[in-house]
Amino acid sequence: MTAEWLAEVLGATVREFGYESLPQHEHPLMPPQLRRRLPSTEPGDVSPFVGRTAIIAGELHRVVGPDPEKPGMAIIAAGDRQFSTSMTTLRRQFAKP
Repeated sequence: MTAEWLAEVLGATVREFGYESLPQHEHPLMPPQLRRRLPSTEPGDVSPFVGRTAIIAGELHRVVGPDPEKPGMAIIAAGDRQFSTSMTTLRRQFAKP
């Protein structure tokens, strides 16, 4: 989104490669007067969700545990697949009714 805005304002292509993981206020091409530092948030605690299950798109999903490589993310198992997911998904899909 930053690249699109800057490209439109500058009238030139703004490459995002290598900057994808930076917060918007740290983007090297963001004008200083427009940089807004967003409050940092601690990674969420996935432990209350461990073991919970949910049917998503007709398939049983189970929260296995925290993702050791990504703080605040959880490992989800669905069939023979495992993948990482965010606290937002955990809250939306695995919250107690």
